[in-house]
Amino acid sequence: MKELFLPLLRRRRIWIAVLAALFVFLLSGALLSRALDLSQEQINRAYDDMDISFRLAPGRTKLSSSFSLNIMQLRDLVRTDWMENFDASVSVRDYVTIREGEDGWAMLPVTLTWSYMPEKDFGPPSEGSYDSPGLYISPGLNEKLFEQGVGGHAVIPVSGDTERKHTLIRAISPGIPDDVIGLSWDTFDKILRDKPWIKTGMTFNNLTFDVKKERNREIKEIAAFVQKTVNTPHEADWNKYVAVYYNENEIKGMMDPLEKRQASAAFFEKLFRTLLPFVVHILEAVAVLFLTNEFGVRRLLGEGAGKVFLSLWLPMGIVLFAGYGLTVLILSLCGFGANIGWGTAGLHLGVSLGLTAALSALLTFLDPLTLLKERNDE
Repeated sequence: MKELFLPLLRRRRIWIAVLAALFVFLLSGALLSRALDLSQEQINRAYDDMDISFRLAPGRTKLSSSFSLNIMQLRDLVRTDWMENFDASVSVRDYVTIREGEDGWAMLPVTLTWSYMPEKDFGPPSEGSYDSPGLYISPGLNEKLFEQGVGGHAVIPVSGDTERKHTLIRAISPGIPDDVIGLSWDTFDKILRDKPWIKTGMTFNNLTFDVKKERNREIKEIAAFVQKTVNTPHEADWNKYVAVYYNENEIKGMMDPLEKRQASAAFFEKLFRTLLPFVVHILEAVAVLFLTNEFGVRRLLGEGAGKVFLSLWLPMGIVLFAGYGLTVLILSLCGFGANIGWGTAGLHLGVSLGLTAALSALLTFLDPLTLLKERNDE
């Protein structure tokens, strides 16, 4: 066994350098990978702890204290899946038809009001709930409707209401004024489709909402979406018609240093993962070339090409395989197991074995006199 490794022992300095470079390569990769993971954990914790709130207000072209949205813009905001605590309500004046006595019907002027959080604006209902499509009314208006009660119908025009579910009274609440009918979003949306003079210019003094914490990482995309929704898709018009405010400076002040650190760690990881394997494989090639004389002498003495190749490459392969394996074991025992690039380590082990095997085969089949002459010329 000692004779098998004797050629490598005679040139142990270059092979020690190969193994040292290999260890540095895998260790640096694990350290940089851990640094990336820790940096990402910091970023994740920062996003998870962050409260992001939006407020819409009059844009830079507005002189009044209010701004307008059309039904399509409001619909796009209401239907997002990343929003919560949407604080907004819209009221429009209209008429509903009620039966007056036994002989006829009358048109009753009312304010139709949609609120994203009706319990906040009207208080809890005394009957029913605010969860289903339909109408929310006061006890006084319910009496005018001849005590329809929850589940009864109020005569109110709703476009496309084939199932009449949008005219059902879903909740009765003492907090609702007698001349107000609260509407679910679906009902409000359907009613305004037949009222173009209203749906294109609903007025708001302000409108606020929060971003769900699990969607905080998408804040740049969310802010761009809100701007495109309430202004125009062109960035030059952002904040022109409706100003979009959120705690952007706080987010940048917290996240920019973390993200720059993350980008720097990613750059150096990529750099070291590219350069260090290159150094390792160059040293391996040099180490094989240091054995040129061994190949030439053995072939000149009449040993077969296969025997020469195996007797000289096999110890190299064993040393390289052991070097990778031992390094990975040491890193795992030191707690870097999760940070080892197993695929990368396996790939470069294959490259190391393939490179040394190819160079060994080349030296085996070259004319031994040529090898010895070149060696003597050196």
